Amino acid sequence: MSLKKLLYLTIFTSLFVVLCEPFFQYFSIPYTPKTILGLSKIGLHHSYVWQLITYPFVEIGIDVSSTFSLFIVFLKLYFLWFLGSFLVMRLGERTFLWFTIATTLITGSLVWLSFLFDSQSHYVSGLTPLLLAMFTLWTFFDTKRQIFIFSIFPIECRYLFAIVIGILFFLSDLSLTTLTYLTTPILIAYLYGLYAHDLESPFTSWHPFERKLKAFFAKKRSKIIHLYAEVPLDDDDTFVEEMLEKVATQGPNSLSLAQKRRLDAIAKKKKR
Repeated sequence: MSLKKLLYLTIFTSLFVVLCEPFFQYFSIPYTPKTILGLSKIGLHHSYVWQLITYPFVEIGIDVSSTFSLFIVFLKLYFLWFLGSFLVMRLGERTFLWFTIATTLITGSLVWLSFLFDSQSHYVSGLTPLLLAMFTLWTFFDTKRQIFIFSIFPIECRYLFAIVIGILFFLSDLSLTTLTYLTTPILIAYLYGLYAHDLESPFTSWHPFERKLKAFFAKKRSKIIHLYAEVPLDDDDTFVEEMLEKVATQGPNSLSLAQKRRLDAIAKKKKR
C-alpha cells in the first residue's frame, strides 16, 4: 500500500464512520461502524480480528461543524504525509509498508490485551500510534536537524520530540490502555532504529546503555549462529573464504541456512 492510498483510506473510512454513526444510533443498532472498525472491547469479546489492522483508519472525534476538529484531523494527515514521505525515501516503500503493518498489529494486539485489565477504557482508534512510530524513527534519523516552528523559532528534532511526547502524555488520561496505545509504537520504532539500522537515540545520555544492550544481543546472536553454522565464528573475510571453498568442493546446496544468512549479512554490511 502506497502512502497516498493510506491517506485516502483514512479519509474515506473516517468520513464513512462520522456520517453513518448517527444513523446506527438513531435506530439503536448496538454495533456501530466505530465499534466494528476501531479497537473495542466488543471486538475483543467477539473476536473481530480485523480491528487489529483497521483501527488506524478511523479517526474519532471528527465534527464536520467544528473548525478545530477538522484542523486536528488535517494536521494528522499532513504529518502522516510529511513523516511517511521521509521514511519511504530512507527505508524504501516495501520496508516502510512492513514497518507500518508491524507497528499496527503489535500495538493493536497489546491494546486488546490491556482491555482485559482496564475497566475504564472501551475503545481506541486513529492514526496516533503510526504517527508516534514515524515521529520516533524520523527523530532517530535526523536527531540534530533544526526545523523552524512557524518559520520563526528554531528547534532541534530531538527537543521537539521530547516536547511533543511530554505534552501528549500530560494531556492523556494515563489509563493502562492509553499508556499501551501511546508507548508501544514509540518502543517499536526505538528498537527498530536501534537494531535494524544501528542508530542511536536522540539523547546522548542513553548511548552507553544502548551500546551495552547491542553488545549483549550481538553476543547472544553469535552463540546462536555458532550453534547452527557448525563452523567457528571467524572474522568475516575468513568465513567467506571457507564458504567459497565449501561451495567449490561440495556444491551450493552444501551451505546451511545459518551460513547463507551470515553471508547475506556480510554482503549487506559491505554495501554500506
